[in-house]
Amino acid sequence: YDAAAAAIERARRTAFGSTPLVLNEAARLAADRGDSARADKLFAEANASPDQTVDGYVDYVRMLYLTQQNDRALQVIQEGSQRFDDQKPFISLTIAVARQQGREDEVQANLRTCEGYNNDNLTRDCRLAAGESADAPAASSPHIPTSLPFSLPHF
Repeated sequence: YDAAAAAIERARRTAFGSTPLVLNEAARLAADRGDSARADKLFAEANASPDQTVDGYVDYVRMLYLTQQNDRALQVIQEGSQRFDDQKPFISLTIAVARQQGREDEVQANLRTCEGYNNDNLTRDCRLAAGESADAPAASSPHIPTSLPFSLPHF
């Protein structure tokens, strides 16, 4: 981490230091080091750029979810969904946040939305975020296992 931090600091002092690429990497490093306040600031700065990516938004939401900053995570999900006119990159994290908040009705509604995209990999991520087995029956099934370990989806 120290070598990565030094490299990022060098990059931050260049003409590219305020680009989303550098800011996102600095934010990821701060998050990995447990400094969610700094990560939040850096991700927000990257989001202010017209060049910010969907991946930057997703990583920002993931960091907020992992630090249980659920209201802020939902806000960033909404901003990203509107900015890119696409909910799909955020749907599994939307489910994970709702589950973490104990909002089972939202978990199930978003799971049905996710399954409607007819994308097997996305459905797998959504089911895992909902606390179900990746090969569980559709969300309309009356049995929802709750004892399975949750695995944060990766994109």
